[in-house]
Formats: sequence, structure tokens, C-alpha cells
Amino acid sequence: MSPAASGSLGRIRERVISTSRGPLSALEAHPPGEALGRIVMVTGYLHDKNLWTVPLALLSRAGYRCLVYNHLGQPGSGRVSESGAYEVQKLAGDLSDVLTTWTGGDPVHLLGSCLGGFVARTAVLDAPRAVRSLTLISSGPGLTASKSPEFPDHVRELLANGGPRALWEEVSGWLLTHGREGGRAFDSFRRNVLDADPEHLLGFPASLRNLDPREADLSAVDVPKLVVHGGDDDTWPPDSIDRMARRIGARSAAVAGAGHGPLVERPAATTAMIRAFLESSRPALPEPPADPSPTPSGRTRTAG
Repeated sequence: MSPAASGSLGRIRERVISTSRGPLSALEAHPPGEALGRIVMVTGYLHDKNLWTVPLALLSRAGYRCLVYNHLGQPGSGRVSESGAYEVQKLAGDLSDVLTTWTGGDPVHLLGSCLGGFVARTAVLDAPRAVRSLTLISSGPGLTASKSPEFPDHVRELLANGGPRALWEEVSGWLLTHGREGGRAFDSFRRNVLDADPEHLLGFPASLRNLDPREADLSAVDVPKLVVHGGDDDTWPPDSIDRMARRIGARSAAVAGAGHGPLVERPAATTAMIRAFLESSRPALPEPPADPSPTPSGRTRTAG
């Protein structure tokens, strides 16, 4: 994608966000007028910022200033050599830096997709005053409740035996089986496997093994919450996501005709749900004071 892309959906620019651990490659979109608020989008495993250009543009056209970034270890962003560099808690720390750097401390609407949802909810629990709302997209109750709890071990085995190339063969085979050969999504997945830090490919999903979802703590955070999932999600059973939403005090919405990636598969419908949620979550404007009633002589009656 070029540094600036313009069109009927809005204007998107590349930028770099500095964090205490390294630079993050990001896309930013400005609304046509005064911003209703700011939105930070947190991508999931093997997803990058370029997959989210359509929702980014749609939400900016709706009046929001939006940012989506690649995690450390993903293409374009910095790499980290410390132990456990790509665990959820560390990535949540990077997100907290983003919230401080990009917003100047003003609360934002936070969106997290799949594994990025665990990064987002961890950041919310660490700093609840930094957010105005939380939206989780295809992000279920935890690894053990998913349909593939062995996923981190499978990734570790693939990387140990054949490196990122072996992982790409597995991912591309799944994409081909599901009719997703070629196109922007296919290229994005390929780039995010072959050009990523192998430690990121291993460490991000592995950190979910012992991650406490802390649903009770999240329920106690007093911000509006929305959980969105595809009606045909094949990673977490949709009913398990709905039950999680109730436990954390969130609204729940299913995107018909979408699987695990509603923002990519049905971006307009998914974005419309998010936009409706954001608009319903905006604080009501105070009612204007009543006009003072005139006296029969035409003078205004005052208390006293």
C-alpha cells in the first residue's frame, strides 16, 4: 500500500508509533471533520494492519480518527530479543504506550481481534481509565474453550521442524481449502508468516496457554463493551462467545455469513455493528436550560 491512499472510503496514511520497546508500523485515518473520538485497533495472530484498511476507512468516514498497527515482531515493526518478548502481557504494554503516545492520554475506543482481543482486554485491565469502550472481535473465552486448544503446540512443532516456511504451507493450505487463494488477504497472511520474527510466530500464541481470562475483573470495568463474532466462527463456538459476553457485561452481535474473520470477510456489515455500538455509547448531551418564562408585562420573571 502506498504511504497515502485516497478514495471514496477516506484517506489513510502510513506512520510509525514509538514505544518503549521499539517502533510500530501503523496506518492512521482522519475523519473529514471534527473527530467524534479516537479508535485504536489491535490485530490478531498473522493479521496485519493492511487487512483492516476497509473498516479503518469506514470508521474514519463516520467521524472517528483511527489507528491500526502491527505488533512488534510483525513485518515493518521492530523486533525484540528479550525473553518472553511476544507474550500477551508484553504486547499489552506496547498497546499502553500507543494509547499514551498517540492520544496524549485521552480515553479511546479500543478494538481487539482474535488474539489481539486478549491484548486489548489485558491493557484495559491494566489501565481502565484509558478507554471509553471495548470491542472484542472473534475473541473468545480462552484457549481451552476454543476448538483447537492444541494450536500453540502445533505451531511450535511446525516451526521446529521446518521454520516459517512449514507454517506457511499449513496456513496457505487452509486458505486454499476455504477458497481464499490470491488477493489482498492471501498476500497479507503470506507476508505475516514469512517476514515475521519467528519468535513472534511462536511466542504470541504460546502465551495463551496459561493466560487467565480474568472475566470477573473485566466485568467490573465500567465501560461499554461489545463482543462481535461471525455466525459461522470455526475457532470458538458462537454460543461460547455469547456466554462469555454475558459474563463480562458486554453486548453480543453475530455477523451473518462470516466465519472467524468478520472484519475481513464482511467488513461493511461488521463495521456498521461497531459504529452503531459506538454511537449508542456516546454520552448524552446535557439538555439546554429552560427559557425563563416572561411575565404578563413582558419582563422576565426571576427568582428572589
